[in-house]
Amino acid sequence: MSNEFASKYTDKKIGASQWIAEFVCERLAFKQKKQLVYRFWNTQEWKAVFLNQMRAAQSLLKLYTVQAIMNVLSQNKNVYSLRAPWLDAQFQVEQLKLDALLTNYNPEKQISLPNIPETTETRATFSTTKNKLKGL
Repeated sequence: MSNEFASKYTDKKIGASQWIAEFVCERLAFKQKKQLVYRFWNTQEWKAVFLNQMRAAQSLLKLYTVQAIMNVLSQNKNVYSLRAPWLDAQFQVEQLKLDALLTNYNPEKQISLPNIPETTETRATFSTTKNKLKGL
């Protein structure tokens, strides 16, 4: 892992996965109206969240470039976790676009983009009936 990014929360250079995880945690903190402190990943409140996002970023970086991941996150302001299942299709599309730009994209040549659903499905609501096994 190359340390090539400047961290807002430490004086050191950090790797891509930590930089992306910091970005997502920063966005989540803003949503929750909280401030991230220096080396926030060492605090009890943020440690698990940060490590989860960093592992997700490491997995994504095996498939996509930093630029593709950050482009998708910048385009979707309401993303608070890298593990959102609908993000994968968007990462694929963005990576294909970037690859096409890097390989002198020919407008005559078509690239096949993954099918992204127009609408998102709503989740089924949880059952409000009491669990009979709970009392056992």
